[in-house]
Amino acid sequence: FRSVRPLFLYGTPRPFDPRGEAYVFEFLERTMHKWWQGKPLPGLTRASLGRDYYRAQAGKGQAYWVYRDDGGRWFTQGVFA
Repeated sequence: FRSVRPLFLYGTPRPFDPRGEAYVFEFLERTMHKWWQGKPLPGLTRASLGRDYYRAQAGKGQAYWVYRDDGGRWFTQGVFA
């Protein structure tokens, strides 16, 4: 059994560069900020309204919870056990 949520979450997302190492990506979910409710988030831009979450498995065995925003930028949100 593999969890779809990581054991450890970062307080703030960290930039992630998928080009540095061989990763296997498994799509987990897509989220969207509820912009229509009129509650803006600090730093929220139109390019960051949606996120696609993945489990990124490194060649060394470590797995990360990463996402790509609508602007194509990658971030690490947490680490799986």
